[in-house]
Amino acid sequence: MSWKFILASLLAYIVLMAAIATVSYDLDGQKTPSLIVTPEFYQVTHEFKSVSQFFWNKDLFIVDKASIYSYDIESRKLTQTNQKSNEENFILGKDFEGNTIKCSWENYTISSPEEDSTVIRVVSLNNPTNVIKEVKTFETLRPITCTLDVIEATYSYHGAPEEFFSVSLDSGEVHKVPAINNPFTISGDTETKITKQGNLLFLIPKVNNFVYAEISSDQKKAALLDLNGDVWIYTTP
Repeated sequence: MSWKFILASLLAYIVLMAAIATVSYDLDGQKTPSLIVTPEFYQVTHEFKSVSQFFWNKDLFIVDKASIYSYDIESRKLTQTNQKSNEENFILGKDFEGNTIKCSWENYTISSPEEDSTVIRVVSLNNPTNVIKEVKTFETLRPITCTLDVIEATYSYHGAPEEFFSVSLDSGEVHKVPAINNPFTISGDTETKITKQGNLLFLIPKVNNFVYAEISSDQKKAALLDLNGDVWIYTTP
């Protein structure tokens, strides 16, 4: 047996072991190999001040106390996209083309039923001085969803009853709607379980107590905030 044959056999074995595959079945019942890809779980290396929102679009947007960051999952690069004042209240959402927008609101003290106590404005994240839509309401509200047509809102003052509303950004009409519940829940003592309406989506190692999570639209990525204010990312194949 020549040394070239032995070397070729060894290289073939190494390549085979490097490309470990599982066996799955296609629609015709045929076996097809697929590479094993393990989930990733890691902390974003940045000292955030006070994260108030995660928003998944093409990248993950992180709204912090004084800044908005975009986080590229592939490169793990964190980029500051906007600054914000501590007094500015807003949440992020998408327009009809999938671009990221901001829905901001201001509340005012009023002295008569003829006055409006809330102003809601929608602007582009990339051009915040250009107001796309603006609506005023008598009710003292804050948006909990952000779109270009109808947003969902709730009362924004301390001690208010837990009630929910739909607000048309075109007509300004406000209608009371049934309770809006987050479909995702976080639980678990030894492992962190994230479920959607009772169905398990993620089983994550317990590194700290997580208080907030947002799941990507494909339900393969999760952004989590722990009690210390640190941000964690969990991705599945």
